Amino acid sequence: MASGSNAVDIMTVIDEASLKRLYTKLQMIPKKAANKMAGQAGRAAAKIVAEKARQLVPVQYGTLQNSIKVRAVARTKRYKGMVGAAVRTGGGEFRGETYYGGMIEFGTKHMPHQSFLRHAALLARPQAMSAWAAVIKQAMAATAREVRSK
Repeated sequence: MASGSNAVDIMTVIDEASLKRLYTKLQMIPKKAANKMAGQAGRAAAKIVAEKARQLVPVQYGTLQNSIKVRAVARTKRYKGMVGAAVRTGGGEFRGETYYGGMIEFGTKHMPHQSFLRHAALLARPQAMSAWAAVIKQAMAATAREVRSK
């Protein structure tokens, strides 16, 4: 989770042996294709979390619920190699029509937090991990077929 942001970034934890195998396979794939795979997988996982967040958001008029979107993670100097997706409300970082999403998520000195985004990420984690792995496997198989055919 980015500090000062009302977004949930889907982070995955992979055991060390699987990570080494994945890293070895990814080294054989061109960087552009590997980044594309990671982006597709992150988006698939984030869509599952976004759906869960829409179910958990405190609904008064539905504006906040309708503002929950999956967005690509912007590459910055700090996160140069980052590829993936995030679940955000409104304009993100307390901006836009639903700026109050961050106040509901994190609370204020006058109001306790109602962590609908972080809670959704925890509840949807197993399904998001499965979707992430399925997209990576499918994309790796497609890329391998493409490379072999050249």
